[in-house]
Amino acid sequence: MKELVSYYVQAMSAVGIALLGGLDRQLTALTLLILFDVISGLAHSCVESRETKAKWFNRDKAITGAITKMIYFVLIAVGVQMDKALGFNGIRIAFIGYMSLLEIASIFEHADACGLPIPNVIANAVKQAKAKMGIGGKK
Repeated sequence: MKELVSYYVQAMSAVGIALLGGLDRQLTALTLLILFDVISGLAHSCVESRETKAKWFNRDKAITGAITKMIYFVLIAVGVQMDKALGFNGIRIAFIGYMSLLEIASIFEHADACGLPIPNVIANAVKQAKAKMGIGGKK
């Protein structure tokens, strides 16, 4: 039974990676950025709860964040299919690049909210990138 579960997990992983266009540097980097964003978000939540004496874990925010991250991967799979349909090889990478920038901006926001000093050059670059991408303060 244990082997059957193992084979099932391996098969589903292979299908998932194939749908995402393979496990390359870009996808690995995005996955790590998502992990770092989750960790920094938890730290931000913990620091914020100490200051406001509120619950440290907001379930609704966590669920919304998890759904957003899942949609990232759905969009990457859509990008793979668009690349195949158009005979192009850039839509998937553009999606991954855009999502990576969103994650980097979020990580810096969390770090700033935790009181970590963010160099002005980096803070300004993140603000400019968000403005150019049309990202408000929603995240």
